[in-house]
Amino acid sequence: MDYSYFNQPTKGQSILASILIPVNKVLSALNSNVKLVPQGINGDEMITIEQRINLYHLLNGVLINNVEGDVVELGCHVGNSAMQIQSIIEVANSFKKFHVYDRFNLIDNPYADIRQKFIANFEKENLKVPQIHEGMFSDTIPGQLPEKIAFAHIDAGHGAPIDEYRDVMLFLLDSIYSRMTPNSVCLLMDYHDHSRTKGGTDSNPGVKAACDIFFDRKPEKVHVLYGNRYSHGYFRKK
Repeated sequence: MDYSYFNQPTKGQSILASILIPVNKVLSALNSNVKLVPQGINGDEMITIEQRINLYHLLNGVLINNVEGDVVELGCHVGNSAMQIQSIIEVANSFKKFHVYDRFNLIDNPYADIRQKFIANFEKENLKVPQIHEGMFSDTIPGQLPEKIAFAHIDAGHGAPIDEYRDVMLFLLDSIYSRMTPNSVCLLMDYHDHSRTKGGTDSNPGVKAACDIFFDRKPEKVHVLYGNRYSHGYFRKK
């Protein structure tokens, strides 16, 4: 299995991006500093205020209660949620290490160096850059995960058919679960339960499909969270 399906642009974004390539070449030839970028392709609108509130309370609770382990984010793109995670860690004066995992090159995305934009975003906000693990999940996980995990954020993005993305999620869940300490938390982007989620969209059905399998015989269960136009869920390790 090629665990490379994460943080990919949607089909519509990829098509629009390909259309804009020749336009940007013309602008460049005219010595223009303008570059046309499809809305959302840089990840600027990939997290809602409600999801930020969820992230704050769950991570802050882990820090306040001194849950053992470090913090990881699987799929970080340009760092929109990662910057918030690092900010929460710094405000809490926590000594926890923060690790991010991503491939940093999007399929069919002709635009900026994603890793460099990630670092630049942190530097702009005067935040410590987390420990970066670049590569496909199959190359960096589980080998480069910390021994103990207090908080995990899985945001592996879009782009794969449901069955393939389900398998990626199962791989990630299996990799972090045994390292999660008692009372640690895993926040799941795109978790959508049609019978319980209020609002939101089921943009990544492979997330719930994987969770249904993974937690079938485990003591934990996934709780749904309100995420406005997106969907959210989490579980707490017993």
